[in-house]
Amino acid sequence: MPLRAHIQYGKPGRGLFDRQEVSEAAAAGNAAAVEHWHDEFEPLHFEESATRRYGYQPRSGSGEPPVITTKRGRRINNPKYLWRKKREQGHTRPLVWSGASARAARQIRITSSPRRGVGVLYALPKYFYAYRKDLKQPDKAAELTTVIDLEVAEMGLAAEGAMADVLNGVKTRRSLATV
Repeated sequence: MPLRAHIQYGKPGRGLFDRQEVSEAAAAGNAAAVEHWHDEFEPLHFEESATRRYGYQPRSGSGEPPVITTKRGRRINNPKYLWRKKREQGHTRPLVWSGASARAARQIRITSSPRRGVGVLYALPKYFYAYRKDLKQPDKAAELTTVIDLEVAEMGLAAEGAMADVLNGVKTRRSLATV
């Protein structure tokens, strides 16, 4: 999600910042926004309330009872995904079966540069990217990266603070790591 702004920054006695300084500050701000999202909001995607909060696509078996009656009158456990996960794993958290995907999502690499912008590299399991729209299967990678308006506002504040720090010459955690 691109954040756009038209800003003119000045230094006392020097005038406006040059383009490279503002570009570096913007890259640092974008990286700070992504880090803030990853630390604060990404874990919320793996909670049971995330289905409603982020509008995830319903999973197979939701809205159905846990035990169903067959045509022959036999009562069996519902074999659909949601109820099978509840029986076998003991939870109905979205985007998680065993917890491997949640652990993998915690490990990211953020790349940022003034020219290329910010990139986030996930090491998610390949089933996160395997879905078929014709079968109405959920796009799990898109669901993981869904951002709501509240999060965008907080990410903007994090980016603004990091940009101001860079432009004012304050050493940030990220710039200290590269020194």
